[in-house]
Amino acid sequence: MSSVFGPRIGSFDLEQAVIRLLTERLATYVDHCARLKNINPDTTGFPIRPRSKILAVKDFKDWPEQRLPYVQVTVPGMADRPIRDTDGYRAFWEINVFVVVSARDRTATRLARSIWEDAIGWCLLQNRSLGGIATAFDWLGESSADVPIDTEDARTLQGAVLVGAAEIPAVLDPNAGPAVFIPDPGTGTPPTYPDDPEATDVVVDYTPKENSE
Repeated sequence: MSSVFGPRIGSFDLEQAVIRLLTERLATYVDHCARLKNINPDTTGFPIRPRSKILAVKDFKDWPEQRLPYVQVTVPGMADRPIRDTDGYRAFWEINVFVVVSARDRTATRLARSIWEDAIGWCLLQNRSLGGIATAFDWLGESSADVPIDTEDARTLQGAVLVGAAEIPAVLDPNAGPAVFIPDPGTGTPPTYPDDPEATDVVVDYTPKENSE
């Protein structure tokens, strides 16, 4: 909906757009990538959806280890400086999509990680508008590694991250804006507050009550 303010699209809006896209379409790509590696999710139980809600917070310390695979989306900032157009500014936002997986051993975990890693990139790059919010999406790279856990723990967790940059048109129009503003209701004098009460020492005379039978 247009207004006198014009558009304003920030990192939160982009995070939510990516989360909606992955929630709607990622399972299709995970299923396909698994079958390419001769894994049939219908018969093996291989998970094609995250077992937790996709979040917009990255925290390597508190992965819900009983609910893997786990996917997170973050937009840490702009990948480049905004560009001034006739319709305002367009920006290039960096997008990071993290996934953590676990399986019975290191080999199986690496295979599961590769399936999810491939699927996330495939999903985003074949849906570059990110649900209509972006005009372009560039693939900047991927990386993967063991997820930090207790060194004495025998569990096997691995994670991967896809890094991309989305071009968002008209994130802000500097030529728009309201002509009337919310007035300051203040009187022009600083507010006054009552003095803090003074603390006094209190001696409590406590006498135990005798038990009566």
